Amino acid sequence: MRLDFNKIVNKTFKPFFYNEHRKTFLYGGAGAGKSHAIDQKFIWRCLLSNWPLRFLFFRKYTPELKISMIPLTLDYLDEWGIPYEYNKNDLDLHLNKSLIMFRGMDRHGKIKSAEKIDGVWVEELTEFKKEEWIQLNLRMRGIGKTYKQIIGSFNPEDKFSWLAEMIDLNQVWHQRYTYEDNEFIDDEYKRELEDLINQDDNFYRIYTKGEWGELKNLIYERYEVKEFEVDENMMLFGGIDWGFTSLNVWMKMAYKDGTFYIIDEIAVSRTLNADFIRLVKGKHHENREQYWKFPVWADNAEPDKILEFSREKFAIIPSIKSVEVRIQLDWLKRYNFIIHPRCVNTMKEIRIYKWREVGGIVVDEAVKVKNHSMKAIQYGCYGFLVKNGLISKRGAKPIFGKKPEEVYA
Repeated sequence: MRLDFNKIVNKTFKPFFYNEHRKTFLYGGAGAGKSHAIDQKFIWRCLLSNWPLRFLFFRKYTPELKISMIPLTLDYLDEWGIPYEYNKNDLDLHLNKSLIMFRGMDRHGKIKSAEKIDGVWVEELTEFKKEEWIQLNLRMRGIGKTYKQIIGSFNPEDKFSWLAEMIDLNQVWHQRYTYEDNEFIDDEYKRELEDLINQDDNFYRIYTKGEWGELKNLIYERYEVKEFEVDENMMLFGGIDWGFTSLNVWMKMAYKDGTFYIIDEIAVSRTLNADFIRLVKGKHHENREQYWKFPVWADNAEPDKILEFSREKFAIIPSIKSVEVRIQLDWLKRYNFIIHPRCVNTMKEIRIYKWREVGGIVVDEAVKVKNHSMKAIQYGCYGFLVKNGLISKRGAKPIFGKKPEEVYA
């Protein structure tokens, strides 16, 4: 198949295709098309090269690759009818004579072992430390027949970050983009971005205008991401936030000794409730769990969906209405949270979940965008605490370290 990249690529990004600077940042707002342009450029380089190239596509956590870089790349190749070989076990893609290696820092942390790399793409660079960026840059070495380039893509979330410092000191070639640079953006998403001006000043700066923001007024700060095993002393439960055009989210969680564990998630859009039920049952069947013994708190705004889950024998409970959301969050943020790396959407949302700021004034209300996993966590965790007597509906002092037999007695 003959491809005309002049027709495929956003016009604004065409100069980037010919940019050969070793260190490059593409940053800016949501919906700008940054990831698409970077992915297209690497495919373009593979197709044009007469000799083998080795590229490294990197995310902080391996599960993130499977819902971002991998499907994006494979979808383009399938759409364009380009033959390739993809190894699901090694996460290696053979294209033309070249190799694209998809890697996560959690599983492939020894990046020093990667050799003879011609190009690197680091997606969501805000999740990485400066030292990790430096090490990835050092993997590109040796005499080759092409230029070497490491590209970082991100939203400008923190004006005090090492990323902002590198741009200020002109240590990288950089270009800022917004949704207005994307000629392929759909009208519905464009309206969502423009409406952020009514939601939160900081989100509007970052995701609509593509300007530097600040990580402040955050709700959850006592959390960490790491792998863990579920043990018999953990008390299991769940939470659901309904959506359709927005995300439908189911969370599997646990409580133990004053800490909440975020074990697994489903985050899908445009999914009918019957299909969502099948997905949730599938998660339980994977772990040989009896889902009818698994209490799950769901958004009370959709009683018809709750009833459908109940008819399928789920132990589903409407979320608590009688306590203000602000009060619920004030209690939950006092607890520690440990998030398993497989919970990709949770990791994405929790680091930016904040109190709203409108007209420079912080209000006692959480942001209502990029919050679907956060709502499912709120429904589940607060409902669990109240049901098991760890706090009262009026917010009594939490009781840490309660034993499972005492809770379920």
